[in-house]
Amino acid sequence: MELNEALIQAQRRQRYLFAAMIGALTLLLFTAWLALRIRHQRNRAIRAEEARRTSEERYAGLFNNMTEGVPCNRITYDPKGRPVQLPVAGCQSEL
Repeated sequence: MELNEALIQAQRRQRYLFAAMIGALTLLLFTAWLALRIRHQRNRAIRAEEARRTSEERYAGLFNNMTEGVPCNRITYDPKGRPVQLPVAGCQSEL
């Protein structure tokens, strides 16, 4: 009878260790996935910021190097959505 109980206890310990290993592996995989996800999001944000900066530089260069006068207007709308005012908000620095 003692041998049988010892085998049962050994099997319980093995199941416990197996469950603990599965839990640890799951946690490790989740942590790795989360780290990759964060890295991907950070890289995406960096690329978006670079694209915004490049676009802004192109627009500023185009706007500042034009020979024709191009005003920038800020349109004010009434509650029905119709334009009411078109005040000049800016122009090229040379003009």
